[in-house]
Amino acid sequence: SKHSGYLIGNQCVDFQKQDGVTEIEEAIMANTVERRLNDLLLQSEATVSVDRAPIYVSAVSNFTNFLDLSRKTLRSLEVGIPVVILSRSQTSQHSYRWVQLLVDLCADAGIHSGMITFASCSLDDIKGITLSCKESTGNLYATCSRALAAEIKSQYPKTVASTGGPNT
Repeated sequence: SKHSGYLIGNQCVDFQKQDGVTEIEEAIMANTVERRLNDLLLQSEATVSVDRAPIYVSAVSNFTNFLDLSRKTLRSLEVGIPVVILSRSQTSQHSYRWVQLLVDLCADAGIHSGMITFASCSLDDIKGITLSCKESTGNLYATCSRALAAEIKSQYPKTVASTGGPNT
């Protein structure tokens, strides 16, 4: 709640959208439910195994999808899963500024900076990173076209992609 204005302002600059308030409200409601589910997961860890291999979150230049994927980042960090945020080199600065803010907030909370990695590179470089590390990494979360999702999944089977809307 402290940084909503910052996110909405970045949205206006990068995406030329004006209704960030509604999207932030929806994200806050989803965050509440997801945090409660994470609390239950952590309480059940004696009987449930949590894979803490680093995950990939594919940053996008659409604010609604960004909020969805940022929730994947936050939920993973909450349970101790390192996150690699993948940004295409031609996309907006919103994701980068958000990662900078997130790293600072994590440092304030005593979370090691090594839990978050940001990579801005071409699609071919992203494919190279994911393929070269696939034996030691977890899911890749993406919001993209069906064609791109199929291509990514054919090379990285642990892909969870939303192709019809913002909710991965």
